Amino acid sequence: MLRYFRSSLLEKLIKSDVKFLLISDRIIEKFKFLLPYEEDWYFFKNHKISKSSTIIDIGAHWGESAITFSKFYPNNKIISFEPNIFAFQRLKKNTKNLKIKIFNYGIGKKKFSNLYFPYYKNYQLSLWGSQNLKKLKKRIENYTYLNNKKLKYRKLKFFFKNFPHINNKISIIKIDVEGEELNVIKMIKNVIKKNKPLLFIEHNVSNFDQVNLVLKKLGYKSYYFDKNNLNEISKITNIKNLFSLKKKRTINIIFKI
Repeated sequence: MLRYFRSSLLEKLIKSDVKFLLISDRIIEKFKFLLPYEEDWYFFKNHKISKSSTIIDIGAHWGESAITFSKFYPNNKIISFEPNIFAFQRLKKNTKNLKIKIFNYGIGKKKFSNLYFPYYKNYQLSLWGSQNLKKLKKRIENYTYLNNKKLKYRKLKFFFKNFPHINNKISIIKIDVEGEELNVIKMIKNVIKKNKPLLFIEHNVSNFDQVNLVLKKLGYKSYYFDKNNLNEISKITNIKNLFSLKKKRTINIIFKI
């Protein structure tokens, strides 16, 4: 239901005012039973996986992706990683009655890493965070209608670890780490080779070509899901046209063998 607000005048209004963004985030959290609010997540409605396999959620925020996965795969184990303690506390609250295991750290080589977040007064816009302030400001510009000059940014230190050992098969890995997708993929390359999971990765203009190249060498093809159709990206004449049509919207890319 929430997806019908995407690309609407209401969405533009919300993304034009930081107060509305904060309120809308809380409203979506309050009505989380209506998730998902992005159309490409409905790909999983008909995507079958083994009930004994595990789903990995890297960059869990307050639980939007984990909750959506639990809706489509109620019998599967879901493991979520979120380094931001502010978002993690909400994640903990939102998933307490679900079959979801959560960890308050990110996946990365360094033990600690600084992340920048935009703030309105003392309220964190936790949906956005990046190790690179310049890229973060560019992302705010590309995906919202906010005035960067009116936002304040704070640098916070977060904890990171290597990817843990998972005994059973991994069927799906979702990655949304605000520009660090390539580094995460390189770090879990052996896990990908062993399990050959479907990868669900938020498109980032700064690293998509590199991510696509690395995964292509591992036998993956890239797709986007739109209007109930799975479309292979390599068959699109001009990929830039695809993303320009989705202006001010994030797109999740599906990689599968």
